[in-house]
Amino acid sequence: MPGSGVSKQEHVHFLFVLHLKGGGLSATNQSFSAVTSESSSFSDDPSDGIMGLAFSSISSIGAPTFIENLASQGAVSSSVFSMYLSANNSELYLGGTNSSLYTGNITYTDLSSRTYWLTNGSSSVGGTEAYNGPMIIDSGTTLIVGEKRSVEAWWEQVDNANRCPSFVCGASGYYLFPCSSPPNVTFAFGGASYSVNPNYLSIGSVDEFGEICVGGIVGSSGVPDNAWIVGDVFMRNVYTVFDEANSRIGFANLA
Repeated sequence: MPGSGVSKQEHVHFLFVLHLKGGGLSATNQSFSAVTSESSSFSDDPSDGIMGLAFSSISSIGAPTFIENLASQGAVSSSVFSMYLSANNSELYLGGTNSSLYTGNITYTDLSSRTYWLTNGSSSVGGTEAYNGPMIIDSGTTLIVGEKRSVEAWWEQVDNANRCPSFVCGASGYYLFPCSSPPNVTFAFGGASYSVNPNYLSIGSVDEFGEICVGGIVGSSGVPDNAWIVGDVFMRNVYTVFDEANSRIGFANLA
């Protein structure tokens, strides 16, 4: 699945403990895993690896995360981190929030469990609720990925939307819509609603004239907790606050 961590695989055989430092902050005795083999999705990626930002309860090595270590060692005042995602000048803010990047209040919603950043939310098309249920907020996923049947039901609310053939989109679960009439899409958490920019909902067109767009909400099988994985298609529209200390996640409108 393009841009998503869903289909990537690697084999972990070694555990290392070291001193990590970045952005003027450092954590000692930080554990991380090294791999002996990896899929092409990883080997072709220019980045060196992935720093997980979920909870240590789902870590295969059972070690505290970088965020947890920063807080327990006093490098930050609280185990809170915030994200602003943009084509340029994205920011990961450790220990709090950057108030210059958002406006108004941050609306929080409680987590369902301290595993993934799992909460409950809903998504509407043209003001009509099309999905309501568990959502995992995940900056490491480019798209929004959900269980196939629930995503199909969501796209049924979009005028003139159709399934994208696998030979066109490269995989099943994708949907097409007219580029000239994108749907009005919102996501709601904790009683607050946030609009999705149509430019972010579309991940490209399938025709040379740019008339038929591929939607960034995709159906898949084997999604954790039967939840929707809500990635950058949504997160680029909001300022996101991951409050590990209080087991909650918050959103605010961008400045």
